[in-house]
Amino acid sequence: WKRIVLLAVAGAVALILFSYTRPEVFVANVSVLPPEHEGMGGLLSFLSNSSASSALSLLGGDLGGNPTLDLFKTIIESRTVAEDVAKDSAIHNFFYRHDTSQTGIVNTLNGSIQGEALRTGLLSITVKLSAPKFASGAALDSTRRMAAYVANTFVTELDRFNRDRLMTSAKTTRMFVQQEYTAQ
Repeated sequence: WKRIVLLAVAGAVALILFSYTRPEVFVANVSVLPPEHEGMGGLLSFLSNSSASSALSLLGGDLGGNPTLDLFKTIIESRTVAEDVAKDSAIHNFFYRHDTSQTGIVNTLNGSIQGEALRTGLLSITVKLSAPKFASGAALDSTRRMAAYVANTFVTELDRFNRDRLMTSAKTTRMFVQQEYTAQ
């Protein structure tokens, strides 16, 4: 009996030590509904926006996924957006404790984010941050809040990037129309 009790106590102590040495991971999820763009019109846009698209997909003529969601997923997982997020002072200060280089912070941010284009038309953004081993309650709470803050900052940067892209596109179109108008 002594041996069984000794092994049970040693196993319990090993399990407790193992559970305290594992870092706690906090997950923050954000869902984004991309803006709808007015299409070019025509039969293809009618089919892609109607119930006929489900009939086409059944016949093997699948029109593909939502290109806006795929674009947003690519943008949110890009290094450029991660660099812009890393410039935020709160995020920089949080990650600076673990890695002092800007490249290391950007790599950590890129590794912590994952985007997924859902069939419902939403873009789901997931940020996973782990707390240091043997973290205090304040450090755990700080990591929990930082995971949510990082997710929201990525969404803000996605919005800024999209607005800049739309403004550049509108400016290019305006310049083209103005150039064509003055040429006539």
